[in-house]
Amino acid sequence: KKKKKLIYKKNIFDLRSLAMHKLLTAIALFSLLSVSSPLSPSLRPLKLGLAREYATFFEPFRSEFYDEDVTFTDPMVSFTGTSSYVSNLSIIGGKSFPGSVLFSSSKILLHVMSGGSAVPPLGYTPLRTRWTLTSTFKPTGKRILFTGVSDYDIDAHTGLITGQRDYWDSVNGFPRYGPRPAFAAVADFARQCLVGGGTPGADEMAYVTVFRGPDYDVRRYPGRAVAAVQYEAREGGYVALGAMLQGCEVRRPCVCRVPEGGE
Repeated sequence: KKKKKLIYKKNIFDLRSLAMHKLLTAIALFSLLSVSSPLSPSLRPLKLGLAREYATFFEPFRSEFYDEDVTFTDPMVSFTGTSSYVSNLSIIGGKSFPGSVLFSSSKILLHVMSGGSAVPPLGYTPLRTRWTLTSTFKPTGKRILFTGVSDYDIDAHTGLITGQRDYWDSVNGFPRYGPRPAFAAVADFARQCLVGGGTPGADEMAYVTVFRGPDYDVRRYPGRAVAAVQYEAREGGYVALGAMLQGCEVRRPCVCRVPEGGE
């Protein structure tokens, strides 16, 4: 009987503890939800400001959207503070003395902006942009190109950018981006400075590179007129196309398609 009585009391204690735990959890959740949200009312001005900065290559730099101690990291450099942020932009944009010696015609094309959604009362989801950055490396005259994404951290109380992490498609492992050794980024940058990459040649149609990976590129071509012929041998196909397109300005690419089951 004594043993049964002890077990009975222990079960009552466990039930009471469980009930108290649920009550405290409910009170905590209610207090969180009942407190007025500290989130900035809207990120629309910040998103529009970022879009304008990309379109003008940060001329001017909109410091009102950034925390004074904002952090920046990309595969090659990292720093803290808006002053360092501006200095880095002035080099890439060719505005400072070292930048004017190294770079010219720098542009950044914004493809898409996503995220930055409010999650009361926790804050905002990371804001992500996808972009293509191009510039000319003046010592060699080569055009360099990077594609990638930027993840922005937003302060829940101020709505300001507190951190930016840039990932390059050619270095950081699309689609699961992550840190890589700095020498991989330096090697990729140096190769482009020497041989160039990612821009149309004189005999090619204009296009925009939206992805430059370590093994392949993804390009966006404009609408165009297309001529097509059937052929038995590739040489014959080129001869027929040449006869058809006499007097026309022909631009690459020329695509050969093999039907399913063909040789």
